Amino acid sequence: MLISSPTSPFNIYIVDRQREMIEKLTSAHVGNIPEQIMVQPKLIKYNSFDGLEINAFLYRPNTTNSDIPGNHKFGAILSIHGGPTSQERPSYAYAGLYQYLLNQGLAILAPNFHGSTGYGKSFEKKIYHDWGGNELKDLEFAAKWLMSRDWIDDKRIGLFEISFGGFATLSCITRLSNYNWKAGVDIMGPSNLRTFVKSVPEHWKGFIRQLVGDAEKEEDFLKTRSPITYVDNVRLLNLLVIQGANDPRVAKDESDQIVKSLKNKGVNVVDIVFKDEGHGFTKYENMVQASMRTWYKL
Repeated sequence: MLISSPTSPFNIYIVDRQREMIEKLTSAHVGNIPEQIMVQPKLIKYNSFDGLEINAFLYRPNTTNSDIPGNHKFGAILSIHGGPTSQERPSYAYAGLYQYLLNQGLAILAPNFHGSTGYGKSFEKKIYHDWGGNELKDLEFAAKWLMSRDWIDDKRIGLFEISFGGFATLSCITRLSNYNWKAGVDIMGPSNLRTFVKSVPEHWKGFIRQLVGDAEKEEDFLKTRSPITYVDNVRLLNLLVIQGANDPRVAKDESDQIVKSLKNKGVNVVDIVFKDEGHGFTKYENMVQASMRTWYKL
């Protein structure tokens, strides 16, 4: 069977249930990087705006056998999973991107906010018709938790993720701009919910009306929840926007709108369009190129 962990990509194992033995057959670490320098996440919990306990995985850079002093303060990344009805799990995330960032001295906090799976159907349903609502408050409290750590540099907090996580990244920089985010990475995230719900494939529209809202009947509501509405709030930061030209779920127009609006405001925006990708990465070289650009300014 295939098994991965936060410190190792997928490897092939033989599991003998009769003898209660597990044998590892492969060693998939790229470049023979020793597993002991990798970082295991710690499950932490914090209370959100409504007193509800939010689970999050905290990755703290490994200072063992390094020249980093004990009182060093680290920059941090708030990683916001997509879905939105998905779940952050302890895994070898993004082909090892978490571990690379940790090695660069950046901490990572990855919460399972309102709408995440694995915590019951009622919790999962909280994201329905509430994009940019309670989950944004969860992310604000996650930022507060990070900034309350004495080992975190609160002037070096960034945001990152794909799809809904890209939308949430844009929501944070526009609607929670008082936190002075240093950098952000939006990968294929909607920026304007009014245009987003109209542009999804036809067979998705019934579901999207339930999940996000009705483009015809709730135009004002969708406007108030859209990052594009609040671009005037954005303070100077560094934003990387990545888009697939053939994305059927989040049309390229969604990235075009936010890039144009922020550039007109003088925000430092780098936009990359992959002409041979849709929603996500199917080509390894594209994923590597995108990963190499991540956190160039944090």
